[in-house]
Amino acid sequence: MSSSSVLLLGSLLFIGGVASVSAGERIAVDALPESVRAAVETRFPGAKLLKAERESALSYEVKIRHDGRRIEVKLNEDGVILDLSGRVSVEGLPTAVTAALNERFPGVKLLKAELDVEAGEETFEVELRDGKRRYNVEVTAAGRIVDVDRD
Repeated sequence: MSSSSVLLLGSLLFIGGVASVSAGERIAVDALPESVRAAVETRFPGAKLLKAERESALSYEVKIRHDGRRIEVKLNEDGVILDLSGRVSVEGLPTAVTAALNERFPGVKLLKAELDVEAGEETFEVELRDGKRRYNVEVTAAGRIVDVDRD
């Protein structure tokens, strides 16, 4: 067998092995790579790991419960957090977020909130009601209002 045939066969076997990992394949939490488990436990001390999925050959999604919040964490195989999101209780919002909302919308009722982290920046999407009007407001963890949508 020529060296180019061996190289082609090896490449096909490698690609086939990578392709055999199905996207969204559920795996046991105990089967997560140590780097992934450690990253989640470091970022969310005391979190309960609920479910895990292999998103691809190189990434994982882990669903956790931490401080009363359900959070989805996406990580690469080295444990680097790529994205995270989840519902947050309005009582659990950072003080800077609630202060910014109360300053911009005095007397509003906070209805629900979601956390989203992309590229390392934490933002909260908060649904609120001001009388009969509803708003979806995106606020950074530091309290900077990024976007306001009126329903």
